[in-house]
Amino acid sequence: MRRTGACVCGLSQRLLLVIGAFWLLSWMAWAQSVSELLPAQFQQINSLAEITDDGYYLIGTDYEVRADGKWNKGFCLLTAQQGPSTLRGVEAAYPAPALLEETEPIRLWQFKKSAKGYKLYSPAAGKEVGLKQSTSSALQLENSSKTEWNLSEEDGGTFLLTALPQGDRALGLNWNPKGLIYFGAYKVNDTYPIHLRIYRKQKNFVDIPGNAKLPDNEARVALAGGQSLAVWREGRLQCVPAAPYVLQDASLAAETDAPQWICRHVEDGKFCLEAVNGHDLSEMLSDGTVPDLWEIINGYVATVDAPKRYMCYNQQTGFTLLPEEEVVAGAAEAAVLLPMGERPDSVCLEGGVKILSGSWSANALAAVDWTGISELDLTGILLPAAPQAFSSRPEGNALTVVAGKSEDFVPASWSHVIKTEPEGDCCWLTETVLCDRSDWMTPRTIKVPAGMLTYHRDAFADGKWETLVLPFAAAVPKDFVAEVWNGEVRENGALVFEPTERVQPHRPMLIRYVGARTEGTVAFEVTADEGMMEPQIAWRDRFSGTYRNFEVAAGESMYLLNAAGDAFVRASAGSHLSAFRAYLKMDAGSRVAVLHGNTVSKIEDVVLENGKVSCYSPDGRLIYRNLNAQQLRLLPRGLYIIGGRKYLK
Repeated sequence: MRRTGACVCGLSQRLLLVIGAFWLLSWMAWAQSVSELLPAQFQQINSLAEITDDGYYLIGTDYEVRADGKWNKGFCLLTAQQGPSTLRGVEAAYPAPALLEETEPIRLWQFKKSAKGYKLYSPAAGKEVGLKQSTSSALQLENSSKTEWNLSEEDGGTFLLTALPQGDRALGLNWNPKGLIYFGAYKVNDTYPIHLRIYRKQKNFVDIPGNAKLPDNEARVALAGGQSLAVWREGRLQCVPAAPYVLQDASLAAETDAPQWICRHVEDGKFCLEAVNGHDLSEMLSDGTVPDLWEIINGYVATVDAPKRYMCYNQQTGFTLLPEEEVVAGAAEAAVLLPMGERPDSVCLEGGVKILSGSWSANALAAVDWTGISELDLTGILLPAAPQAFSSRPEGNALTVVAGKSEDFVPASWSHVIKTEPEGDCCWLTETVLCDRSDWMTPRTIKVPAGMLTYHRDAFADGKWETLVLPFAAAVPKDFVAEVWNGEVRENGALVFEPTERVQPHRPMLIRYVGARTEGTVAFEVTADEGMMEPQIAWRDRFSGTYRNFEVAAGESMYLLNAAGDAFVRASAGSHLSAFRAYLKMDAGSRVAVLHGNTVSKIEDVVLENGKVSCYSPDGRLIYRNLNAQQLRLLPRGLYIIGGRKYLK
């Protein structure tokens, strides 16, 4: 019996060894397959839109725990190494960077869409992550797990991965002083770090959607691979970075010296390539052979004739044709034929509007000439995928107008940008400060989101009046008072102005500083109300604002506010008026006085009732109670309501 038992035991051991060897070989095959994806760069994501079935991801979380009297901080990645009841974690760079380079297949994960959420899959292990029990924190790797996971966006670009159907346990990290790091499924209201950072394997240039598709019939195309574009320079084929030439739809700007071909469709998805600028395709390919017909197979440009060969790119050998077995082995990247745009062009219209057409590379667009431009219209072009700052745009208020479909490609370095929509509406796209004393001209009606548009001026602190006109509505800022002409003209020709607490679009007005300072300049800054900004209109024939710098012409009867701020005086020829100021256009002698209606010029003229009065702000708030005559004289300069009347000190 012992002999039989020994035989059985020996057989079992051999069987286990066979099974173990089979498992090891299977795992090695999985690992080898995944290792071909590495090393690779992984970019942190912050949107569920970047989670796809075919993507590869790193998953990690920050931790901050106190142990042995000190704080321990770090960032750990989830691995597919199975512990007793957990998955092992591994320390990574801290603070967590936006970009990680990874070489270990065991740290790669995929999110496979399931009926109710996702399956968390390890391509290295060939298994899915599941809960051992729905009420336990224990995790295990399974060939086909019943556990589904819900992935949701959290603050700070993090995610929460909760187990379904209960949804009360989330993938999180456990750390202990012995240096053991592992991941489990913890209650969402516990203190375990459960807010995950997810990194996606960066796509290569050829992975951009649409690149590896059949080009349109008669389309001009160029050859690209990896991050490079094939160009013909100095009598030979060279590869240059493709990024400056790639447009937002993954086509190429035309102003390159890239060899080009016309793609002519034949039948059933097959096509031929006809050289445009004298470079036959044989010059591009290292083996010098050129098939007559091509087709697109799995995103590769492939030969029609057998044996199938695929057009590929390798940094060492350049562009070449490879048999299928070498492509599968990851020997090179797919080369693609990218459509070329039209030649870049532009036209300048009256009023300083410059309209671009064709296709513009990042370098060409950055170098566009802004001379005399009030508006650069980019609505007819596709923006570069990686646009640059304009190199010659002067300080000022010139607008850049882009199509709504391009808004995600506008760089932070661009200012004064509005977008258009198909219905014809326009909307401010970038936070903008209108530059004082710089021309502002646009015939467009523009929607202004809250907080998007501001005007700044260095106003005088001496308490003298100055003129202002703005294209938007806003509240008069603190420490300033404002008045508008009420349309009244006295017999002596004087204009009567009345207080206002609001800046009205295009309505010229007077403003003055009434704060504590008395010398130099102070910031006058207003932010536009949310709403629509209409094109400029003339508020009144006599009193008008300007958004352009100009000089008074000879013989022109125009009046500008004097330095004292108490009258408009006839301007001599050549007198300058800056943008966002106002003037009188009339014929009334040499001087037009400014009167302030419903105000008392001297605070001492206030009639005291029972020896004291209370003082209110223009918006009705009680500021001072029971002031006597001496206290009135000591009030700061400003506009006050006393006894229902307005007083200006």
